[in-house]
Amino acid sequence: MKKVFQTDEQNVLIHELEIHPEADGSYSLPYGCIVTAPPEAAGAVALRWISEVPRVDATFGGEGTGTWSAVADHRRDSLYQTDTGAGYTIGETVAGQSYDGLGNLPGWLTDKPRPSGAHQWSGSDWILDESAQSEATDQAERAWRDQAIAATDFMMMPDYPINAERRAELTAYRTALRDWPESADFPDAEARPAAPAWLADELE
Repeated sequence: MKKVFQTDEQNVLIHELEIHPEADGSYSLPYGCIVTAPPEAAGAVALRWISEVPRVDATFGGEGTGTWSAVADHRRDSLYQTDTGAGYTIGETVAGQSYDGLGNLPGWLTDKPRPSGAHQWSGSDWILDESAQSEATDQAERAWRDQAIAATDFMMMPDYPINAERRAELTAYRTALRDWPESADFPDAEARPAAPAWLADELE
């Protein structure tokens, strides 16, 4: 019996196994097996057989045909693109680049999720871009304002059944909404123009 070491299609160690000798006492290596014992490894690393001999070659894994290397193993990690923060799938090609999950992460990938669209990759971590955050907040508040005005458009039709007092209150509210982006309190959602107390029931 001879102990050998099975690798996967990425030449990464899976497990060890024992093979039986041939009738003449020699050994035939199963496909993807290595005869050289791997070193001890700990942590989030994989043991990968590094060889110039192609995996399909009959001599692959034989004595003196390569060496074991301990490499970082990110194959089970969640990864993200540093330019957009979008998730990355192992083996996917992005802008002509791909990563198989083994070895140090390339500069265009990270295992740190992007906290928000206002964060930019600094080369080692996500950094908040305060101007981008402010712009995003302004845009979101303007979108809320636009929706709030649009939601009451139908009530301003001449034939909508509403008394003069409420129509005046609604008109004042809509004017305040239009002026909201110029307010010193914009875009603080806590300081939004107050809707007439009766409006919520009309919009149900």
